[in-house]
Amino acid sequence: MHLVKIGTYTAFGALNQRLLLFGISAGVGALMSNWLAKRLISRMSEHNFRAVVVGFMALSGAVMTWRQRETLLGLM
Repeated sequence: MHLVKIGTYTAFGALNQRLLLFGISAGVGALMSNWLAKRLISRMSEHNFRAVVVGFMALSGAVMTWRQRETLLGLM
């Protein structure tokens, strides 16, 4: 099915060689990161996993707040 999609996109000019290479490299990167994450998570205790998840949530919240600081300060 995916080969049919690729063929259709190519036939209609929506997919060129550059975009195909981007897609292949993104796919390879996703495969490698999933493989690595699976290995790391399988060795982690449940407590450590939860700590890492909470840490990333706090970090992403801090980054989002920092990026919107001008909007937030404008509300005061």
